[in-house]
Amino acid sequence: MERLTVPDEKIDGGLRRAIIDAREVRKEAMTIYWALKKYEDTELTPEQIMELKERDTAKVPINYKKRREEVMIKTGDKVKMNDKYYVSEKNKEKVFTVKAGPQNIGGQQCVWLDGWKGCYAADGLTKVEE
Repeated sequence: MERLTVPDEKIDGGLRRAIIDAREVRKEAMTIYWALKKYEDTELTPEQIMELKERDTAKVPINYKKRREEVMIKTGDKVKMNDKYYVSEKNKEKVFTVKAGPQNIGGQQCVWLDGWKGCYAADGLTKVEE
């Protein structure tokens, strides 16, 4: 959400309140009103919003780390396409070599396979033990 107020300045021992010009506030009164109404219509308390914010920001690194640990496919690995995504009959048992990756593309960890045009989602592959 776009900030509608002037933030306080952090100083040693506390905060310094920002000085505001009441004339400028009056000019923006309707913008402030509609933004406040949108917030109030959610019927969430400030405490609930802070709780949601803390929960959401805490999830991001954990999920990202878990996802990277699950993939664990690197250049040179031998892999087969699993059944997570559609696989044609000719590719079901084919063993591919990972030629590059993994790389995050659109929020998905992908790798490039020798003999495959474009990249492929890493979670759609299973490592083949040599």
